[in-house]
Amino acid sequence: MPTADKFITAFKQVLQDRYDADAEKLLAAYVQNRAWTAYMLSNNSDDNGVLKDTAEKLRQFDESLRYGVEWYTIDAVFYGGENLLEAGEYPSRLYAIIEHENSDDVGHEMWKLLHWRCPLKILIFYDWNEEDKRTENRRRFMQNTLCSLKKMHSAVSQFQAKENAEYLLITANRKMMMPCLSGVTPWTLVRPSPQSL
Repeated sequence: MPTADKFITAFKQVLQDRYDADAEKLLAAYVQNRAWTAYMLSNNSDDNGVLKDTAEKLRQFDESLRYGVEWYTIDAVFYGGENLLEAGEYPSRLYAIIEHENSDDVGHEMWKLLHWRCPLKILIFYDWNEEDKRTENRRRFMQNTLCSLKKMHSAVSQFQAKENAEYLLITANRKMMMPCLSGVTPWTLVRPSPQSL
């Protein structure tokens, strides 16, 4: 089963491999929200997205693991096991659900993660780069967002049975990240414990 550690390793490797293979394509996609979302999430057989390639790397731990996008408004899912119904994909196992947010609407993405039962929940979002932090809201975006996510988790936890899910928050700078990919990884990985979230 994919864990946060296994996901992080595969995710970093996929991004580094893509940068090494075609840095221009990666950089061109990164500066346009729709293009970057497609680059991250694509399930197109001609041009896999980063998350689909990450799922492929994780298949070494469970060959039944598959990748899907836009499942009941979840951006991406890693799933496997047996199909429980004849029509469509109704797997017996959800390994990870992933939400990817390019704009400021991180709370809506977290809300979806909080209400799904799954052992690994991943939220990928972006902070403002320093030169764009001209307003107080932008300067405090990351701090305010993390505080809001913690409050959401606390409020939802009061009404749900205790879960043993692992949460992984992956953040990067909106524009400055890509030139850093060769060498230093610019992603910030936050693995809050259930108590701290």
